[in-house]
Amino acid sequence: MSVYYEVLPLFLRLVKSECLPSLMGRFNLKLKKIKMFFVVLVGLLTPFILNAGNTGKITGAVTDKEMGNPLLGVNVIISEMSMGAATDDNGYFIILNVPAGLYDIRAEMIGYSAMTITNVRVSGDLTTNI
Repeated sequence: MSVYYEVLPLFLRLVKSECLPSLMGRFNLKLKKIKMFFVVLVGLLTPFILNAGNTGKITGAVTDKEMGNPLLGVNVIISEMSMGAATDDNGYFIILNVPAGLYDIRAEMIGYSAMTITNVRVSGDLTTNI
């Protein structure tokens, strides 16, 4: 009980002094910073959340028709868009973030005739292999 009587006057002095309002001001400032952080975080993540499920990817391999060897450096292009990729040394390519829909895919390389694959369906969050 004696501790209670000793702490109470100290608490009352703290409340009356400018020390407690100063501490509360700092606490409010920290709360404002935390709120601002979450507002900025949500603002930065919103485009990714809204875009989730609306895009897919197209993958595949390009080989020589006669010999079956993989072709390096073939330009694989989505005809309806300005998106595409080049094949690696194993003939593989990946086109990321393709909006869902039907597309014509064109493969071109110097020394070879161009080839087009029509009606390639891309679905959200799925990989289309051609």
